[in-house]
Amino acid sequence: MSGLVDMTLNRKPRHNKANWTLPIIKGTAEGEEFESVVDHIIENIIENCTAEMERKVGSAVSETVSNVKLHAYPSADNDSNNKAWWLMCSEIEGSLYLAIYDSGVGIPKTIHKRSWISDFIVNSAPHLVKAWTSHRDVDKINISMEAGRTQTKEKKHGKGSKSIRALVEETPDGKLWVFSNNGLYQIDENSAIHLVEHESSILGTLVQWNIKIRD
Repeated sequence: MSGLVDMTLNRKPRHNKANWTLPIIKGTAEGEEFESVVDHIIENIIENCTAEMERKVGSAVSETVSNVKLHAYPSADNDSNNKAWWLMCSEIEGSLYLAIYDSGVGIPKTIHKRSWISDFIVNSAPHLVKAWTSHRDVDKINISMEAGRTQTKEKKHGKGSKSIRALVEETPDGKLWVFSNNGLYQIDENSAIHLVEHESSILGTLVQWNIKIRD
């Protein structure tokens, strides 16, 4: 259903709309490909979609992709072909699932390079000081998500995590997983946050979220 076999054999994925599954899409840091994802979700998955739901899903998808450009690859690398991401989405038992993976440096490697986050911690979130000095990847992910949730002054920073969190927290049974390097940040269906540090790295970042779209 995902089109993985076709991609492996370098064939164009065959899309069976009866499965309501979007074949795996490979995109670049430029991110224009997300429009086809939004169109597929609106046209084939969400029935009688309201303007508000279309706005929320569109914002979350586009900013999920934007996060790849923000955290995944060093800005000095100008070769877009080396800044790839892979995305798929599907409806499973009445919930919309979306997952995106990139093989970049990961969220934990970029946190200390963003001066606005250290300012945010000092001025607004002193409880994150311990996480700032931690060696655990999951603590760095937690900082990124918390800063993204509350940051409003910086137009280009944090909007992805803010919109994704809003989407999963404001809809029934919404969940979010952010795997990056060794860390896992999870929001469950009760909006509770779970932090897990794994022994091995995912070698990049995998973000998956799901929302209930029908009973």
